[in-house]
Amino acid sequence: MINSIFDRFNHSIVTEKITIKEAMRLLGKSKIHILILINKNNQLEGTITDGDIRRSILKGHNLGDNASEIANQNPKYVIEGTANQNIEEIAKKNGIAQVPVLDNNRKLVDIFIYQKNLISTQVIDNNTIIFLAGGEGSRLRPLTLETPKPLIKVGGEPIISIMINHFKNQGYQNYFVSVNYKKEFFYDFFKKNHNELDINFINEKQKLGTAGPITLIEKQKLPYVIINGDILSKINLKKLISFHNKNNADLTIVTKKFENKLPYGVIKSKGYKFFSIDEKPSKFYDIAAGIYIFSHKLSFKSLRNKKLDMPNLIDYLHKKKKKIITYNIDEYWIDIGNATQLNQAKIEFTEIFN
Repeated sequence: MINSIFDRFNHSIVTEKITIKEAMRLLGKSKIHILILINKNNQLEGTITDGDIRRSILKGHNLGDNASEIANQNPKYVIEGTANQNIEEIAKKNGIAQVPVLDNNRKLVDIFIYQKNLISTQVIDNNTIIFLAGGEGSRLRPLTLETPKPLIKVGGEPIISIMINHFKNQGYQNYFVSVNYKKEFFYDFFKKNHNELDINFINEKQKLGTAGPITLIEKQKLPYVIINGDILSKINLKKLISFHNKNNADLTIVTKKFENKLPYGVIKSKGYKFFSIDEKPSKFYDIAAGIYIFSHKLSFKSLRNKKLDMPNLIDYLHKKKKKIITYNIDEYWIDIGNATQLNQAKIEFTEIFN
């Protein structure tokens, strides 16, 4: 049976010792975007993804090192005979698309592919993604006195780089980065990284607010995505853009459910008469997630070079009777605005983005 697996997952199953460089080459050819490492007895030894390779290089590994040194040696797997529904639950829970299927001797007999999590890199989308990265990040001082917030590392990798890799894996190649504060840090970073992508800069000569840089973007041929540079999310852009296009919207605002839970019991009374007590009640809100899609048909020439925050721009479009819709995401999302959120992102990173 192993031969049929080799046929179906060509370039994805590795049975010999290979270098990190060779692993990179094979991953580029793999249709399932992962390498499954097995020993001479066809037993599972580990898995390697693009993320494993990126982190290994950041940690100082050389391209000539043995790839098994950087592999995930405890990947999720199932035993042969596990129901497909149960495997899908494992894939959904762990945010993975490939689940090795083993027999009782740990031999690889199949690879279950969960299509909803499998992002094809073969289809290139020409929508542009614009990162707003010009802010000072004052709530994260003193860290941002030395490093602009989008370049602060989570899991050994800058926030903005994590998101670019996430979007690149979905097939997006075109990027703008709006810069102002410590802009030379961004120039230096992108001079050395992501050279395979088309990355351009929007240079804010003065502080333009959270929406001002959008008015400087050159005319686009397709709807374009705006994302704050301090956001980490597993959002599926293909679904979002499809939703935007299907609804023929001028602006789509991505939202996320947010729970506001009071740590106190709330008393309902009138005067001195008691009616009830609600112990630590919760209320849910749809908050703006810092991700937007703008129609390429919109024009902001009259607003160019003016300081403009996003709520003002949304209000401007609303008054002009433009079609504004919302899109609520279930995927992982965190706004890294302060030290508490940064620490939370660092704790969650390995589980969410591996």
